[in-house]
Amino acid sequence: MSVSFINDTNNSNATALIKVKGFIPSSLVQNGSYYRASMFWPSKYKISVKTSDINYNVKIINTIPSNSIDSIRVKESLGYSIGRNVSVSKESSCLGLNSGINVEKSIEYD
Repeated sequence: MSVSFINDTNNSNATALIKVKGFIPSSLVQNGSYYRASMFWPSKYKISVKTSDINYNVKIINTIPSNSIDSIRVKESLGYSIGRNVSVSKESSCLGLNSGINVEKSIEYD
């Protein structure tokens, strides 16, 4: 954990940025001559901050990541094409059809 204090002359409150670093254990297990490991990425973080200030002057204003989704954008598109060709000559005639379709979907989270 590292703490950086910000001295703001326009604000009477002391501001601190707290950074916490950690890692995800691999759960490495040896079974005979084989090794097995798995890493599960956490879907939620839980952090607590304790202060010794008895007057409750410490306030947590913002945390990053916030573990919340503010907005979801879903985009879907469908494209298609239909065509034909006709060829006629003295020797032969030909008729052809062609078609195509394109489907796209994307989801974005903020």
